[in-house]
Amino acid sequence: MSSDLSKIEYIDIHSHLQFEGYGEERKNILERMRENKVATICIGADLKESEAGKVLAEENENIFYAIGLHPYDNLSEFGFAFDSQKDYFQKLKNLNGEKCVAIGECGLDYFYIHKKFKDGEISEGELQEEISKQKEIFRRHIELALELDLPLMLHVRPSEIDGNKEDAYLEVVEILKEYKNVRGDFHFFVSTKKVLEKILKELPNFNISIPAVCTFTNEYDEVIKNIPLDKIHIETDSPFVLPKNKRGKAKQNEPTFVIEVFDKICEIRNIENKEEFKEILKQNFKRMFLK
Repeated sequence: MSSDLSKIEYIDIHSHLQFEGYGEERKNILERMRENKVATICIGADLKESEAGKVLAEENENIFYAIGLHPYDNLSEFGFAFDSQKDYFQKLKNLNGEKCVAIGECGLDYFYIHKKFKDGEISEGELQEEISKQKEIFRRHIELALELDLPLMLHVRPSEIDGNKEDAYLEVVEILKEYKNVRGDFHFFVSTKKVLEKILKELPNFNISIPAVCTFTNEYDEVIKNIPLDKIHIETDSPFVLPKNKRGKAKQNEPTFVIEVFDKICEIRNIENKEEFKEILKQNFKRMFLK
C-alpha cells in the first residue's frame, strides 16, 4: 500500500476514534489532527467498531484502520466468534479494504479472568477454559493476518496477580513463534525489560508501542531506553489513558495527544534531534503497516 505521509509529523498507531462516545466532538478532534499533522490507526475491538473504523478511514486521508476482536471487551461477540469461527472470521475478512493496515486488536487478556478467579467468581477449570478460548481465537487472527499479509496489532494484558507483568506476554511469544512470516506490534507495552529482550531476540518481526503511561510514571523508563529506535511506535489508545499534562484539561484522550508521548520519549532517551526521531517513527510505520 502506498500512502502520502508528507503532510504528517506524528503517527498515533493505536486509537479508537470511531467510538460513539466521541459524538460531535470528533469533528473538532479531526480538525486538531489536521492542524497538528497527526495520523492514526482506528483499531477494531469487534465487528461494529472495525466497520466504523473503516468508514472513518475512508473519509479521512490521515486515518487508517484495523479489523479484529478484542479478547475481553465484547464477551457476547467473543462467544459467537468462538462457536462460529469460520463464519465470524469471514465477516471480519469482508471488512478488509485499501486502508486496512492491521489485524487486531487481538491477543490474550489475563487481567480480568484472573481477577474473577482470585475473587472466587470462577473455578480453576473455568479459568483454564477461558484461557484456552482466548488462545484459539488469537490463532484465528494470526491465520487471517498471514492470509491477508497484514501485521498483528497485539493486545496483551498480564494477570498482575502478585505483581506478575509477564505471564500473558510469555504465552503470546510462544504462540507467535509457531508461525513463520508473522509480524506485528505489541500495543500498549507494559511488561518488563526481560520480556522486551525476549521479544527482540525471538520475534524479530515485531515492534513495541509506547502509550501515555510513560507521562505519569517512570516505571517503564528502562524499557523505553532499551527499545531499538527502529522498533518503536507511539500511541494514545484514545479515548483511554490521558497524558499527565492533559488531565483536568481534556475530558478524554485523542490522537493529537500522541505529541505528549513523543515529547516524553525524547526526554527519557535524551533525543535532541526531534525532527530526525519523527522521521524514524514515520519509517517504522511505513515498514510495518504500509508494506
